[in-house]
Amino acid sequence: MIDKKVSGYLGIVVLIGCFLVLFGWNFELELFFIPVPESPSITPFTSLLIGLLAICLIILSLEKAHKGIVIVLAVFAILLSLWLGLKYILRLPSDIEFLWMRGTLESRFSIYHGRPSPRSLISVVLIALALLASVLSSRNKEKMVTTFALLAWIIPWLALFGYASNSNPFFEFDELPRIGVSLISAIFYLFLITGLVWLNPQTGIAGLFRSSFMGGRLTRILIPVAVIGPLLMSWISQYMTMSTDSVNALYINWGLASLVFIGLVLIGGSTINEQDFKLVKSQQRLKQFLDVAPDAMIFVNEEGTISLSNQQMERLFGYTKDELSSMKVEQLIPGRFGGKHREHRKKFGQDPKMRSMGAGMELIGLKKGGLEFPVEVSLSPIETEEGVLVSAAIRDITQSKEVERKIIELNHDLERRAEEVLRSNKELEAFSYSVSHDLRAPLRAIAGFGNKLVKKHSDQLDEEGKRVVSVMIKNTHRMGQLIDDILMYSRISRSGITFTKLNLHDMILETYQRLMEGEPERNVIFDIAEIPPIYGDRATIRQVLINLISNALKYTRTREQANIAVGSQEGKDGIIIFIKDNGVGFDTRHMDKIFGVFQRLHGDEEFEGNGVGLAIVQRIIQRHNGKVWAESELEKGSTFYFQIPHNIRA
Repeated sequence: MIDKKVSGYLGIVVLIGCFLVLFGWNFELELFFIPVPESPSITPFTSLLIGLLAICLIILSLEKAHKGIVIVLAVFAILLSLWLGLKYILRLPSDIEFLWMRGTLESRFSIYHGRPSPRSLISVVLIALALLASVLSSRNKEKMVTTFALLAWIIPWLALFGYASNSNPFFEFDELPRIGVSLISAIFYLFLITGLVWLNPQTGIAGLFRSSFMGGRLTRILIPVAVIGPLLMSWISQYMTMSTDSVNALYINWGLASLVFIGLVLIGGSTINEQDFKLVKSQQRLKQFLDVAPDAMIFVNEEGTISLSNQQMERLFGYTKDELSSMKVEQLIPGRFGGKHREHRKKFGQDPKMRSMGAGMELIGLKKGGLEFPVEVSLSPIETEEGVLVSAAIRDITQSKEVERKIIELNHDLERRAEEVLRSNKELEAFSYSVSHDLRAPLRAIAGFGNKLVKKHSDQLDEEGKRVVSVMIKNTHRMGQLIDDILMYSRISRSGITFTKLNLHDMILETYQRLMEGEPERNVIFDIAEIPPIYGDRATIRQVLINLISNALKYTRTREQANIAVGSQEGKDGIIIFIKDNGVGFDTRHMDKIFGVFQRLHGDEEFEGNGVGLAIVQRIIQRHNGKVWAESELEKGSTFYFQIPHNIRA
């Protein structure tokens, strides 16, 4: 930050000045340590202490300040200053104050050779304390820095005032001539203090000077007056008064008046600035809260007048902020409801509490153009100095009403469809009964007559006749099986299912063994992995296993050795069971057909079937809220999967 760099630049200027002071003492160049003749000089030890403080200020101005170094240097400066102050009290002679310039200092000082004045030591301690406070993590550190900086500012400011008004008591003791605050020291101290307050330019004294609020403007106007005014008066008094003693007394009074006046300006400006800042912040925060609120909001006083509104209110009702201000709230509702609304508003004022407006009633809002629309309103009373304000959050529920209307229509439509489904189920039951009884009887008759022809009249039939009768009997059996499958598909769609814990591993093994009883001579390697138990309907899941395993056996019949593997894996939405074979497979372009009713990919001359088995599998798994799918490659085999959800018991 450029403002923080100002502190670093001031620290560098002071540090360079301290080196120049030491240079001047080393070569006895008086201009470098006593620019004003017959006034106190800045001692080498004073420049050393000030240099330590300048280094601290430079470090603190860096982006990554080494606070440990600042603490060590500041504490060291405080300890040295306290020790030198104690030597004043005990009237001890100089020793460490000489540094390497004993001869030079003894020739220039009659007493306390090279020792910083008590005022300088106090300034050093206060500035060092302000530096220590600036590295604290305390919440009140800014107040501490400001307090120590203001206290440290008093001595150098009075010294500069004394030099400007030629008043000795401001910068040296009458009983200890030449021991006081030099002009150079005073300037260095003020530079350090300015750098301190500029370390955080957003707060404290620096923040006050930079502020755009009334307090900041007042401070910038009055401080120059407070500085220049007393100086002008002191110069005028100096010319008008011949008595030295009275002039000095007058100067002292002017200086103290300047301090008091500046202090009052700072305190008053700071207070006004803080209040203005808090007021503006609170207003901005309230406006932000209102403008980001999802609902239109207004604040209404006891007379029903709108005192505040947000942007959503303007968009919802079409009025500008100025139009809403001082508008009666009844203007936002249709005129036919105005009288009742005034009565309800008065009743609410007698017992104000947070609640919804018009519970059980349909509330209507009125836009600027006269358009009416449904609304919901929530009321909240707020106690203020002017009385009770009521905040109203208004929400346009036009879309909600439309959704509600559509839901009602959908419910009616669902009820109608449910009746249609119920009617269709009854018709399907009647059809199933007809298929089961009416179609089976002629099929049995055809099969019976065919068998009688074969048994009793085969000698009267030639080879073609025998073949025709055989095909007839075979097709009646196929038709009977097809009827059984259709009835099963119908029952699965209509009948209830009961979920229980199933030992799927044993069910798979049992199903395979039963199916193999009809083909004991086949060479089949059946590999079943460990499969966890699932929850499902025992009868229908058994049918799934029968259909899938019989399919695997059927389509591997052309293989010299059939390989069938059954396993499981954990899926995202449940347990996945797979049945893999090395059969003839199928073209995946026909994937959308294999689970359809009466859909077949092979002819009867290749593999028997009626195209209902996989449709039954899919319907059963769907009723378990699961899914079924397949993967395949021609002449390399197929893998059928079905997934049963974890929460199937719910």
